[in-house]
Amino acid sequence: LGITIISTITVKMHSSMKYLRSKLCHYMRPKCHPIFYDSNINSLGTVRLNIYQAFLLCAMKFHCYMRSMPYSSISKPELLHVIKKTFRYMHSLIVSRMQDMELQSNVRPVLKLRRKETNWLGLSAYIRVLQKKQSRYKDLLALLIAEAEGYGHMDRDSDSLCYAVDDSHSSMFWKFKY
Repeated sequence: LGITIISTITVKMHSSMKYLRSKLCHYMRPKCHPIFYDSNINSLGTVRLNIYQAFLLCAMKFHCYMRSMPYSSISKPELLHVIKKTFRYMHSLIVSRMQDMELQSNVRPVLKLRRKETNWLGLSAYIRVLQKKQSRYKDLLALLIAEAEGYGHMDRDSDSLCYAVDDSHSSMFWKFKY
């Protein structure tokens, strides 16, 4: 591919956590189109894979933003809060857009997705991406893993979640340079 993720983002010289949160949520907006999550046209596995892949790329962009921000002592719990906020934002926006589509047209999309699944997929994606940059994110990874453990092994209980996080379905993402 030859494209680096860093070349696709704009970073202000005096970036802040508020800016980071804004950029990550802004990135998620186009990824929340109802067509990606409507269970009338997508299998449960595909719906969850679409979410997981959106978070994979979001996590890569997160790394690029963090690498580009001037060094400061950003607390890891604060970073975790920003990351979790993108999960909540994405889920709420998907729900809202599904409802809007129903109100504005004859289309009746069906969303078979729980908030905790969105959160778990987001955590799984961030853990997967940041593990490749382990030395830089050791403390943040520990927080992300602890948070994910709170959800248990959701992939063991759900074929569609197991399908979504299977690396073979997202192999193209590992060709990106970040």
